[in-house]
This record gives sequence, C-alpha cells and structure tokens, in this order.
Amino acid sequence: MKLLRILALLAPVALAFPMSAHAAMDKDTRNTFITQCATTAGQKLDAKSAKTHCECGANQVDKNFSNAEIARLKDTTKAPDEKLTARLQKVVADNCVQTKK
Repeated sequence: MKLLRILALLAPVALAFPMSAHAAMDKDTRNTFITQCATTAGQKLDAKSAKTHCECGANQVDKNFSNAEIARLKDTTKAPDEKLTARLQKVVADNCVQTKK
C-alpha cells in the first residue's frame, strides 16, 4: 500500500517534467514546473505538501540531470525515455518522498 502512495506522489513530477529545464532554468520555467506538478499532486496532498514536494522535485532535476538528458525528457514528439523517467522517479523518491512512520 505504501508503494501506491509513493507512486502517486511521483506521478506529478514525471508528468510535469516536460515543462522543466536544467539547473540554469529560468524563473518562469521553474514556476511552471512547480505549478503543474502541485496541481496534480494536490489531488493526493494538501496544497502546502504538494508545493513542497514539487519544489523538491525541481531541485532534484537541477542537481541530477544534464542539459542533454533534460532535452530528451522534454521531447514530447517521441515516446518518453523509460530509463530517464525511471531515474527521475527514483531520484525524487529517494530525496523528496517522506513516508509517515
């Protein structure tokens, strides 16, 4: 059951990722990423938690992905790169998902 909750939290980041950019992302791109992610995450979390989760996701994108990788993830003309998407989900799960104990 915990896995389903974690996956539900990861989905907004993966879905909002096409609007994101690299560490040098501009303010508008970052805000769009966080807003779209928070809208989706807000279906499962309260607004404050969703925003915090999505800000963490944006920070992880900045820290862990190169410009080339981000360009591949942003390319909506092709099927999503499964390896990069899985890596994104893992990075977010490892750094942004907080489970209740």
